[in-house]
This record gives sequence, structure tokens and C-alpha cells, in this order.
Amino acid sequence: MRKTVLTKMMRNLTTAIFCAMAFAVSMPAVPAYARPRTTVSATSEMKMRDAAGAVQEAFDSQDMKKLSSLCSYPLSFTDSSGNAKKIKTSKEFMALGSQTIFTQSLLDDIAAANTAKISASSKGELQIGNNNGVVMKKVKGKWKITRIYMEKVSAPTPSISGITGDMASAAEQFQKTFYYRDLETLSASCSYPVKIYFSDGRIQDVQTQKEMMDLGEKKVFTDEMVEAIMQADLSKLQENSGSVQVGGISGFYMNKSSGTWKIDTIVQ
Repeated sequence: MRKTVLTKMMRNLTTAIFCAMAFAVSMPAVPAYARPRTTVSATSEMKMRDAAGAVQEAFDSQDMKKLSSLCSYPLSFTDSSGNAKKIKTSKEFMALGSQTIFTQSLLDDIAAANTAKISASSKGELQIGNNNGVVMKKVKGKWKITRIYMEKVSAPTPSISGITGDMASAAEQFQKTFYYRDLETLSASCSYPVKIYFSDGRIQDVQTQKEMMDLGEKKVFTDEMVEAIMQADLSKLQENSGSVQVGGISGFYMNKSSGTWKIDTIVQ
């Protein structure tokens, strides 16, 4: 009797051991240091946020070259005056100049964005900023800037009496006038007679605003001159004998008279 009971107990113990072994084999071991798998969706979001972070860094360092490489062309651009245009190439973007792109309002709104928690819209657009900012989209599998926009702000409007304010601010307003090839605004911003050195070697003293308008935009604005003016570093302007040069070989000269800045010389 005692032998029969012992035999049954041994059988039950053996069965329990085999069951435990089978269960252990069926459950794969997971090391304590094993990282959870990253889903495709999570990886895509990481790449998106990395791209947004790169844009934020370019604005923070005010690096035009880096920022231009993060854009997709043609690029939609709206400046603080409300003027919108398409930037066709990286070279054309660089010609805008850091003064035009890195406005304080745009820098502040980009810096305030939390790129670690940013998400794309249902349309697949990623907005960095608020009233001023950039919009990114996936272009050929990579996140690129497709639009840069600025909130329209009131600015001093040039008139026949010129522009008031400090030298750099006045130069920036004139710079925008040349960028948009706004002959009407330019003609109203000059101190007559205005001397124009044309690219073909001719020199002309323009006596009146009407005479300036009669020349036409194509004769007054050349690509080389506009590019030179946009590349000018306005933070390094210097006044020499009451005159300030904006640009290099090509550009314009302005002077201050009775508290206002006016253009008196244009060099193509």
C-alpha cells in the first residue's frame, strides 16, 4: 500500500516537472536591458521632428546657407510688408539677404516652437511658429520648407521727404524698394537731382520724380545692382562725409537732410 502511494507521488512529481519545463521553453527570455521596438510611425515622427529641429537651429544661428539647403524650390515667401513671391532657386533665396529673412519677429516665433512635441496637420503640413514662421512638407521623402511667412506690420512709407529713423532702418527700407523694383517708391525717395551711373558707362542727372518714372523699371533696376544691394550687410554701414554707401561697386548712396534719409546716387 505504501509502495503504491509513493509510486503515484513520483509520477505526479515527474509530470509537474515536465509541464514546468515545457512552459519555460515556450516563453522566450527577455533581457532586462532589451529596448522596445520602434514602430514605423514613431520613426517617421522622429525624422519629422529632427527636420524641424534643424530648421530651428538654422534660424537660431541665422545661417542663410544652411537654411537655403532646408528649403524646397520654388519656395513661397511673404515678407513683413505683405508682399508675396515665389523664390525659384537657392541662389535667389540667398540674394534676399539675412536682413530680409531673419527679422526679430520671425526669429522669436521660430525659437518659441516646441519641436519635440510638434505634429503635422491632416494635410501633411508641419507649421513651425505662429504669426511668423515656416511651413514644411514632405518632398521626395524628406521634410522641406515650402513656405516662409511673416506677419504684415506697419512700416515707415517713403515719401518725397525721404525716410526718418536710424541709418540701418532707412537702408533696409530702401533695400526692399530695390528688391521689389518699385520705381514709384524709389522716385519718391530721392533727393533731386539724382545721379545715375548706368552699366553701359552713361551718366545721367535725373532732375525730377517724373523724369525718374519716365526711365522705366528696366532701365533703372539691373539684376547685378539689386543683388549687390540685397547682399549688403546693413549692420556695418558707415557714414562718410554725410553720405552712406549701400552695396559694393553697384548700389546706391543715401544722405540725411533735415532729419530724413534720401537717395542721391544710383550705381548700376
